[in-house]
Amino acid sequence: MDAPSFDATRAGPDAAPPPSVAAAPSEVTVDIPAAVPHRDADALVLTLVSPAATFTVERSGATVGRGQENGIRLDDLSVSRKHARIAYRQGAYWLSDLGSMGGTWVDGARLNAPRRLAAGQVIDIGLCRLTVTSGGRAK
Repeated sequence: MDAPSFDATRAGPDAAPPPSVAAAPSEVTVDIPAAVPHRDADALVLTLVSPAATFTVERSGATVGRGQENGIRLDDLSVSRKHARIAYRQGAYWLSDLGSMGGTWVDGARLNAPRRLAAGQVIDIGLCRLTVTSGGRAK
């Protein structure tokens, strides 16, 4: 038997669809910052495996975490509110852990000090896996 359909025009503007019609929540919600008007040739690009998302980090850097204030927001309880920081210095992007409970991992090794990032590296933050798909070029 088919499930009853939901008609928002009959239910009113503030009505929500019944639970049987609502979409199932995904495992991880990602807030992607507003599109950058131009991509700096030196920008760092990170790709989140699941759910699929791409983040561009400019030279000004970004923080990574579950909190709303982060430039790269990973809404998963395995991620600390302010988990890691990406900074641009000495002509490269560097990743450092901000004292998170689960740690920050690059290519299977836990970060104990800031580490320079390069294309192809895999970053694990909680249960979220990011891949460095392109790294900034030093000028």
